[in-house]
Amino acid sequence: MVEVNSETDFVAKSEPFIAFANNVLEAAISANASTLEELKAATADGKTVEELTTEAGALLGEKVVVRRVARIEGENVAVYLHKTSKDLPAQVGVLLAVTGENTDEVAHDVAVHIAAMSPKYLNSDAIAAEDIEAEKR
Repeated sequence: MVEVNSETDFVAKSEPFIAFANNVLEAAISANASTLEELKAATADGKTVEELTTEAGALLGEKVVVRRVARIEGENVAVYLHKTSKDLPAQVGVLLAVTGENTDEVAHDVAVHIAAMSPKYLNSDAIAAEDIEAEKR
């Protein structure tokens, strides 16, 4: 999953921007990119994603930023994309790896809840000690 930002909704819903974002996603998949640096160095159409981003900004007339990349692997991966407006690309995305059979519906429901709650941490090991202490007060 990649996050690509523009400055305005007008550009975000334009066909050239959506095509660019899809191109960035394909480059991320092809390069197995799991960090922003790997993604920016990935190539598509003989150019790096960083070069394509500069070109997209010039073409679209505003700042375009490839902000994040997320990669997850598992037995079954659920994807949930939430749109806040029907004419814009999704603004919130969740990837969730699950194991077992017949997990599609449960995984989707969990992904929806993750999107709604907007958690700050992936697991308890990632929580800073000062945040834990603040919650205990």
